[in-house]
Amino acid sequence: MEIMNIAVAEHLQGKGIGKKLVRHAVETAKGYGMSKLEIGTGNSSVSQLALYQKCGFRIFSIDFDYFSKHYEEEIIENGIVCRDMIRLAMELN
Repeated sequence: MEIMNIAVAEHLQGKGIGKKLVRHAVETAKGYGMSKLEIGTGNSSVSQLALYQKCGFRIFSIDFDYFSKHYEEEIIENGIVCRDMIRLAMELN
């Protein structure tokens, strides 16, 4: 199972809402009997990378130049050009 999109409004960030959403997704996946949960984010998404790892996800691959190839406009976040998709996973067994 893969988490495709998760977001918290900017004015509500830093209040633990993202962590609750991720934990809910984990419990839902377990409830469906899934053995693994995956999520991906950009190399420039520093806060999201920290959140997912704090929730127990581990990096398992990098899709180099993913965003460069799939988006016409350059994406800049936290002063970093977003080029690569960082893929993380959690074993649910």
